[in-house]
Amino acid sequence: MNNLSIYKILLICCIGAIQLGHSQNTGVKELLNKALAFYQSEEQYQVDMTYTMYQGLTGSKATESYQGSIIKNKAVSQIKMLNTDILQFPEGQLTINHTEKTVVYTIPEISSIERQVVQLNTLMKNYTQGKTTEKGDVILCELTADSQSNQNPYSRVILHINKNTYRLEKQELFFSRLIPFVGDRGVKKLDHGRLIITFEYSEGVLSEGIDIKDYIVLKSSEDVFLTGDYQEYRLINRSH
Repeated sequence: MNNLSIYKILLICCIGAIQLGHSQNTGVKELLNKALAFYQSEEQYQVDMTYTMYQGLTGSKATESYQGSIIKNKAVSQIKMLNTDILQFPEGQLTINHTEKTVVYTIPEISSIERQVVQLNTLMKNYTQGKTTEKGDVILCELTADSQSNQNPYSRVILHINKNTYRLEKQELFFSRLIPFVGDRGVKKLDHGRLIITFEYSEGVLSEGIDIKDYIVLKSSEDVFLTGDYQEYRLINRSH
């Protein structure tokens, strides 16, 4: 199993998920609130992300990389990463695994993006130190985890936020525990690891986008079947 498969949960939502300790300065809190407000207030946006895992705390030795994206179009959102699509509609949520050829239909109480905030809120609540510095048009927001906590997967997080738009441009995540890396001769070695995520935003108005009818026919919560290109997939109905 590759390292990125294990740590794929980090998305834009981590901005809203970070709870800062009492020692945190108000400037950091205000910056994160402004960044979060952009994603909450915008009705439409598309963000293309590149996830790259690096071995070591410094250097440019990349061990693996993959692409992902988040598309929001009013009440419909789509998250794509690692051959999996998470589609959120007013009628419910579809999680499509193209490797296993399965479609899971659920009716969640909160959206998939909001759920990431809740999950990460639990994971990332022990950041007690934070500082901001400006570098050109970017504000670097560095958060350091409480050294007494053993529940945080990241000892340090650096957010690169555009100071004009407050959009996230890059995220650097430093893992708190050593990670197994495979060397040139196939020998595993424990080392420090860091994950860097870069964000590219598509400008302009998005098209009307997708509809749940492109994937399933929904007569009732118990009467659901696949349609279109997904008729050969296996449906897992978890709506009741």
